[in-house]
This record gives sequence, structure tokens and C-alpha cells, in this order.
Amino acid sequence: MKHGVRIALALGLVVMIALIAREGVGTITTLLSRAGWILILLVPLQAFPLLLDVLDAKLRETFAAHERILQALCWQFAGNGSKGEESH
Repeated sequence: MKHGVRIALALGLVVMIALIAREGVGTITTLLSRAGWILILLVPLQAFPLLLDVLDAKLRETFAAHERILQALCWQFAGNGSKGEESH
């Protein structure tokens, strides 16, 4: 996953540099100045879903680890219980 993120970051930087080289810094600056402060309000709208995705992935990893531990414990206790009954 980390490898894919690095590739996406590199591609995004290449596209940004190509856009600035093609259109010119002045055109990009004019476009951003026309958009104004409202453009900054879009950042949380983009960051919030990304944050939820990261939290979801972390919770899934945590629950998967706990589930494996619980399964191992259940198998251990089930195995010990059946051995104890057989020996009587």
C-alpha cells in the first residue's frame, strides 16, 4: 500500500509541474486568486473522507488481530476441554 501511495504522490507532482510549465505560473496564480478563500474550505471536504478511510482501515486491522487472538484462545480452550474429558 505504501508503494502505491508513493507512486500516486509522484504522479500528482509530475502532473502539477507539467500544468505549471504548460500554463505558466501567472495563469495558475490568477486562477487561484479568483477562487479566493472559498477554495480553502474545500480542503476539509476532501480530507474528511480520507480520514474516515484511514480510520476504517486501522479499525479493520485491529479487529482482525483481536479476532485471530480470540480464535486461537477458543481453539486452545476447546482442545484442553476435550482432552480433559477424554482422560476421565
